[in-house]
Formats: sequence, C-alpha cells, structure tokens
Amino acid sequence: MNTPRRIVGAKFFQNELDYIKIYNNEYSGTKITAAALSTYLLLHYRCDDFGRIREDEFSLKELTDKYSLPYSSINRGFHLLLEIGLIKYLYENGKHFIILNNYEIYNGPDYDGSMNYFIMPTFLLESGALNQFIKARDVAGLIGLLDLLNTLYRQHSINGGGSISRAVDTWLKRMKKTTRNIKAWIKRISAIFECDKKAGNFIREGKYILKFKDTVFGEQKIDPRKQRLGAKVRKDIQHFFKTSKLQYQTKDINDCYHTILSDVLDKIFEPFLEIPNGNKTMRTLLQGVISASCDRLLEKGFNIQNIGGLFRNITREEMKQQFTGLDLESKQYFRIWHAKYKQPLPTFFSN
Repeated sequence: MNTPRRIVGAKFFQNELDYIKIYNNEYSGTKITAAALSTYLLLHYRCDDFGRIREDEFSLKELTDKYSLPYSSINRGFHLLLEIGLIKYLYENGKHFIILNNYEIYNGPDYDGSMNYFIMPTFLLESGALNQFIKARDVAGLIGLLDLLNTLYRQHSINGGGSISRAVDTWLKRMKKTTRNIKAWIKRISAIFECDKKAGNFIREGKYILKFKDTVFGEQKIDPRKQRLGAKVRKDIQHFFKTSKLQYQTKDINDCYHTILSDVLDKIFEPFLEIPNGNKTMRTLLQGVISASCDRLLEKGFNIQNIGGLFRNITREEMKQQFTGLDLESKQYFRIWHAKYKQPLPTFFSN
C-alpha cells in the first residue's frame, strides 16, 4: 500500500490558533509577543498527549541552546504565557507539571474522534525560522506562518501533497504589513516552504505558489491505520501513568510505549490485516495486553527500580497468554501469513 510521506512534528489545534488570532487582534490588554508565541509553539514539541511537561525534566536554557533561540526573550515569553493564561503550573500525584491549558480537551478522548489540528514540522525549530521572527518582533507574521502550515497540512492530508496559491495583496492586508517588510516575511517563511513567485509588475500584484520543502517530511512511510493505533497506544500509556501513583520519569512512559509498539503492534499489524475480522481481533488483543500489563505493573508496588524493563517482561508474558487464548481460526491464519511471506513466527505463537 502506497502511503503519503509523513510530516514529522507536533500537533497544534485549530482552537488554539483561533484563540491566538482573536487575542492578538481584539484584546486591549497585555499583547502577546513573537517571543511568547514562539515559546508557546516550542512547548508543543515537548508536551505529552495531555499537554503536560514534567517540570523537573524541562529546561528552557537547554532548548534555547539546542535551537539557537535567545534565552532572555524565550524566558520573558514563558512568563508572559503564564500571565495571560495560555499555560499554568499544576501539582498532581506528587509531581509538578507545566500544563498547556485546554490541550487535553482539544486532543480528544479517542483517536477515532474528530480532532481539528495540524502538524508543525520539527524542521520549524531546526531551520532557525523562529529566531528570525523573534528578532523581527513579528507576531502577525508568525500567525501568518501558522495559517499556511494549517492550510498546507490539510492539503497534504487530503491529497497526499500539492501546493496552494496566495496573493501578496491578501497577505499585506491580513498581516498589516508594508511591501518592504512583506519581502522580509516571505524570506523567513521560505525556510519551511518553497515559494514560487508568479508574474506581477509590482510586489503588491504578485502571487506565490507554496508547498512544503522536502525537509519537513520524515523518511519512514507509515500506514495511517497503524499510525492511528500507535497514537491510541501512546495516549493509553500516558493516561495510565498520569492516574497511577508510580514514581516515574518520562523515559519510563516512552519505554512502555515502545514496548507495546515493538512487542505487540509491530508483530500483529500486517498479519491481522489479512485475517477475517482481523482488525477487530487486533484491537481487542492490543487493548487487552495493554490493560493487563498495566494492572500487573501496579501490582508490583510503587518502588520499582526499572519500570521499562519490568513492563517489557510483563508484556511478553501477557502477549503469549492472550494470543494463546485467541480462536483457532485466527491463529491458523496468523501462521499461514508467516508461511506465505516467509517470516519467522514470533515467540508468543503456539499451536
């Protein structure tokens, strides 16, 4: 199955973008700055599916050094986000978090639900574009960039790629820019987009054809059905740790998440696609292993030395037990698929 190239990055929700536009255009109090908005975007790359960042694992200085951003501006931006209520601090289950307000609500309770978001490419950070927007103090231009990311991401999601056309005069009016600084803005966004200028005697009369640069895409092509299942796994694992009393680190969440991916989903996804009723069986098996493994992890107590290692051992035991309990037809088809494609049977398989 041919799948579109995947845009690697962080979610940003339509509701967040709408709020920022209204705040920037209509609110008469403290104005959001380009540095604050850049900080807000930066936090989206670090938060989990509930909009949380462990405070003891977060360092603005490390992030600004990594992406060549001005620390003093980002630090002021962070405190401005707290002031205007886009983020907050939260103490939960003995842990301190930085929370992106309403992120959990926008992200939805289920991967099958309707979630209105787009992906901000990781390359936005790596390109140095944010630094240029901060130096130019161009908050309107940064919002304009988010609008383009939103539109082109939807174009890519629906059609697997493509381009959009935009008139310079529309940009000038929407962002309240002059012809001089619109040229600088186009130069900044060209870090992310290919900007092909079309005819026009004057810049105001011009049009641009824009599409994503190849650098925003990941190398790996992922079946979107598997991607959705992986997203559900990630959310379930994060929810388990969020509501547990375990003393954990973000590394433990990632270890458990990747255990389910590698030891369960990777081993059953393709075979079960060709099995009658395999999609339903696969989802039931996946959820059963996750639930049982998490329950058994809790039974081990709260002073676990290596959560990731213990979870992997538990998951392998649960996978073998629950796969053995499947109906005979599903197990036979599973074996036939491996014979057909000359693939070794996984260790949890038994006749």
